[in-house]
Amino acid sequence: MSYKQLTKLLGEPQRWDNDNIDSPYYNINTDYGHDIDPVYTKTLTIYLNKDSLVTGYKIKEWRKEK
Repeated sequence: MSYKQLTKLLGEPQRWDNDNIDSPYYNINTDYGHDIDPVYTKTLTIYLNKDSLVTGYKIKEWRKEK
């Protein structure tokens, strides 16, 4: 799948991974609980090769420690 096909399917990514310019990511879920700071996030990172073709993905979850 090309980057163009990806954005047609999922829309423009919310951000790009700071460590790797070839890794756009999408926010799947953010839970703020009862505070201004998030207590849970889930993101989808897409990995692209030099030809802007999708080579893989990673789903990352983060929970605030209690």
